[in-house]
Formats: sequence, C-alpha cells, structure tokens
Amino acid sequence: MPMLLSECQPRVHRPGSMPNTIAVAAMGGGSRTTTDAHPAGLPAILAQLVGQRLRVAHLGTASGESRESEQAVEELFGRVSEQVDDIAHARILGSAAERRRSLRYLAGANLVYVSGGNTALALQAWRKHHADDMLRQLSRHGVLMSGSSAGVLCWFDACVTDSFGAARVIDALGFIPGIACAHYGEFQDGRKLLRRVARGYPTPSLGIADGSLILYSQSCGYNAINLGVHRSVELQLKGEVIAEVPLKSITLDVVRMGRKAGRR
Repeated sequence: MPMLLSECQPRVHRPGSMPNTIAVAAMGGGSRTTTDAHPAGLPAILAQLVGQRLRVAHLGTASGESRESEQAVEELFGRVSEQVDDIAHARILGSAAERRRSLRYLAGANLVYVSGGNTALALQAWRKHHADDMLRQLSRHGVLMSGSSAGVLCWFDACVTDSFGAARVIDALGFIPGIACAHYGEFQDGRKLLRRVARGYPTPSLGIADGSLILYSQSCGYNAINLGVHRSVELQLKGEVIAEVPLKSITLDVVRMGRKAGRR
C-alpha cells in the first residue's frame, strides 16, 4: 500500500534544515511512458509540493546552458500555465553580469529545477562561482530543489556519474544524505559500481530509476512517486548480499502535506 506522509517517523535532522519540509523532489531520468525526460504531469506534482504557483529558476549548467535544454524546460512547464507564474534561466557559465542576474532569479524562486547533462561540470561551475552557497541558503529557507538525471544526483552527499567517461563516484552538494545513481537499471556500469560502494557506505545508497520521482524530507526519509514502470531502490546489505529494496511509494493526493514548513 502507498504510504501517507503523516505515517513517517522522525529521523536524525541535519543542522539548519526543516524536518517536515520536502527538500528535494527529483527524477532519475525520463520515463518510458513519455517522449522526453520530463513527464507531463510533473509540474502539477511540484506545484502541489510547493503549495502555490511556481516561480521556476532553471539551472542548465550540466548541459552547458544550451538553448535546447532551456526549451525543453519551457515546454515542460508551459512557460506560464495553470501551475506556473514564471520561468527564468539562471546562467552561471556566462559573464559576471549574467551571473548577477541569475542570482537574483534564484533568490526570487520557490522551485529550482536542474536539467540533465554533465553532473561534474555543473558542480564545478557552481562551486567556482559560489552558486552552491546560494542554493544552500534557498534550500534552508524552504525552496524546493528538483530536476532530472544530473538534477537529482547533485543534491546528494555523493553520486555515481559517467561525467568522465567510465563510471566513478564524486562528491556532490550534500543537501540530502547518501549516494545515488540515476538511470538505475539502464546505466549498468553505474549500477555495478553503486552495488560495490554500498557495501561500505555509511548512509543510504539509492538507485533512482527513469520515471521515478524521489522525495526527501528529514522526517520521512526517502519515498517515491512512480510515473513510469520502473522503481527506485535503496541498496541494503543483508548478511553478505546486497538487496535492492524498493522505496516506499506515496500517493499524489497526500504529497501536499509535506510542504507545510518553510513555504515561500
């Protein structure tokens, strides 16, 4: 049975975070039931989580801030629609003036959406230009962090990525605990590496599937809304065997309960 957010048990809280707030809602990648990496129902779910019309700040750093990436996000959110007030593209790789404008876009957002591409490139650029500090402040003030592919990996303590060719583990932003691999089940080298790492990793090891939206809050830990046929899993060591345990699923009619604190 799908779990209600009200059934969650308290967990250890990270300093500066709000335990009852869903901090991250992001996907492993595109669902096979859709034509692209962004399922059509996603904006409505994110609007429910935020609790108001969306002011989206899009970070396309992982794709080199390509126009193609920006257009995909505009199509996803419908530019201005029933759920969306505004979409702004925050450009970190451009001029100093562009970065200053982008920081203002971020400061006015209630949703940050990171699209896919090279995870390591995005993390390096954010750290170089201190965008990571801005994102951390926004998260602590209740702004929902979201995205797909690189846009789910970046929020974890660490992630498995093919940014350098072969699969490897890199440090991420550390907004939420654990290590993650996106496109789980499709990215076989990443799956093998995550299974090896999970044997000695002290915090959760998550395989995040295409079409699976994972949600994290301090109170509830990790849950999922499955928009496709695949399921995200947590890797758990049971004896000498690594088991892939599906994340608990929650229903769409209760996700709004998770955004009571820190609403902007």
